[in-house]
Amino acid sequence: MSLKNSGLIVGIGETAVGKHPGRSALDLQAEAVQKALADAGIEKNKIDAIYALGSYIEPTQLHGLGVAEYLGIQPRFQENVDVGGTVAFMSMILSAFAAIEEGRINIAVCVFGDNASTHRPPGTHGFLTQMKQGTEEYENPYGSSLVVSYALLARRYLDLYGLEPEEVFGPVAITLRGHAQLNENAAYRKPITMDDYKSSPWIAEPFRRLDCSPVVDGAGAFVIVSRKVAQQMSLPFAPVSVLGVGTQVTHKIVSQTPDIPELGMADAGKRAFEEAGLTQKDVDLVTIHDGFTASVPITLEALGFCGLGECGRLVADGGISHTGDLPVNTHGGLLSQGHVGGVMHVLEAVRQLRGHAGERQVRDAEVAAVAGNGNIFSICGMMLLAKGSN
Repeated sequence: MSLKNSGLIVGIGETAVGKHPGRSALDLQAEAVQKALADAGIEKNKIDAIYALGSYIEPTQLHGLGVAEYLGIQPRFQENVDVGGTVAFMSMILSAFAAIEEGRINIAVCVFGDNASTHRPPGTHGFLTQMKQGTEEYENPYGSSLVVSYALLARRYLDLYGLEPEEVFGPVAITLRGHAQLNENAAYRKPITMDDYKSSPWIAEPFRRLDCSPVVDGAGAFVIVSRKVAQQMSLPFAPVSVLGVGTQVTHKIVSQTPDIPELGMADAGKRAFEEAGLTQKDVDLVTIHDGFTASVPITLEALGFCGLGECGRLVADGGISHTGDLPVNTHGGLLSQGHVGGVMHVLEAVRQLRGHAGERQVRDAEVAAVAGNGNIFSICGMMLLAKGSN
């Protein structure tokens, strides 16, 4: 399969991010799909395939079938894609492209959303998934959790390069909050300072509250069409093409996590760059799955956008701001827009490449990298997107 001859992303849509009492994940996903279709100017009965990721808070079997029925459509295919983080959407795209190249479909929609905030039991906090990880017997007896597992990785990163949280994690949180101030659909827009960061309570050292992405309700979707269909459309904006994708699995159980330099992100990035025929210097902006601040330096460094242990200096110099040399998460990311999986990272990359990002628009954006991981860097991936039908 040649990505350069496959489909194009022509529609994006997202719900308001925040709290939606009484609304299900299915309802939120349906709204996002309808907005993406409207953005592309496509009627819902034209959809050939649905690629969806179901709710983690209230998981149901055969989720894709539910999305189709809720929308009142009868597509040829539906697939549930639970890969993890932003990599799930890379997998959705690859599945849709393969089906397009085989002549099985022409129009597909990819979607995720959840009611992770308002569906929690009263008086509880955090991301209370009802879906089992399959590692509980190995981790729970020792007090492990999602936050604790990421904190272990973050502590290793700091120790490996002789850093403190205030040198790298804090500046990341502050920069992304600044981006969220320019995004009307961000749940957390109040400015924060380094004093705010230092005074926020510990969650699991070295993570403070402002190192952790807040749980919200919301959904996002995007529409993929074949190039033949795209040629027949009268789009008021340039479509977005996919030039390269790379992924790598290394582990699942936290005790089996490789050391920072051996995580799969470096291999995933290398494959994506090679497939696209590009280098780091060709990338105009990056969106990174930032469930925690530590994910940003670990990812940027593994992908070669800066030297090992040097991300803090890049951030301090304004390098990842929307006006910097390498803008990162210009929508605010999971840390400040709110945690809606990784779908908003794809939407922001597309929006930037179209030139539709308003005050946070990256100047002359032509190529975007979408990078992330599933579980605790268990599967890593990077995808390179470009403006137009390259």
